[in-house]
Amino acid sequence: MSENEIKTTVEENSDTKEEINNKDEEDNINTEKVEQQQQEQQEQQQTQSPQDPRSILANGLYLLLSPVVKECDAKIQEVYYSQKTLSDQIDSLSQELDSFNNLTQIPPLLPHIQKLLNARGKLLAVNSKLAIIMTRLDRLSNNINNQQQQSIQQQQSILQQQVQQKSVSDRITSLFGSTKKTPQQQIPPSN
Repeated sequence: MSENEIKTTVEENSDTKEEINNKDEEDNINTEKVEQQQQEQQEQQQTQSPQDPRSILANGLYLLLSPVVKECDAKIQEVYYSQKTLSDQIDSLSQELDSFNNLTQIPPLLPHIQKLLNARGKLLAVNSKLAIIMTRLDRLSNNINNQQQQSIQQQQSILQQQVQQKSVSDRITSLFGSTKKTPQQQIPPSN
């Protein structure tokens, strides 16, 4: 909003305030005139029939209720003027907002939103493929671990068998080797 627009808005608001103040003054003058007329009528009624009990009761009720009625009337007029002022200000604000909305242009967001949605779809596809790849890799690593454990167990069993065979062959050789040596030692050589 430019400074000129702000100044004109402020001037319009001050003009409306002055109009309202002028109307308030006119209303005050009018109410004073009405009050004076009512007092004159009361005085005329009192001078014409001072002895009529109905008129005395009516005047008493009127004098009792007139200040309350006048006060209510004044409050109602104040509310009316404040509502009118508020309505005028709301109208001027709505006009300013309309002019502001007409001046500003909303940037096109639809192409950017579409790009984001496309990127989201691609990311979801990549994530699902990565999940499949991860499960395959887990299965492969489990299979490799199982095969390694089986090969280690096979090697251990082969080593145990070799150790057992070696120990058996060593025992056999030690048995036969010691028995072979003992007969040769017992039989003297013949020359």
